[in-house]
Order: sequence, then C-alpha cells, then structure tokens
Amino acid sequence: MYRLYEVVGVYDNTLKEVIQGKVGDGAMSAINFSVDLGNRKTQNKIV
Repeated sequence: MYRLYEVVGVYDNTLKEVIQGKVGDGAMSAINFSVDLGNRKTQNKIV
C-alpha cells in the first residue's frame, strides 16, 4: 500500500494531465475508480 501512496505522490500531476487529456476538464473523483498495472518489456528495460 505504501508504494501505491508513493507513486500517487510522485506522479499526481502526470495522472491529472492524462485524465484531463482523455476526458476533459472537470473534478476528479475516486468513487468509481480503477487502474490497470503491468510491465512492458523493451530491449533494454522494463517500462
């Protein structure tokens, strides 16, 4: 749980920009929120 808290603390502005880019301006809410996490392997690193 701590790592999720840390990620949100570091990338909060980035997440906000992505959400606004996809759905437009408005109030963000976590009432019906889900997120998918995974790894994508590239030649040199995991992204």
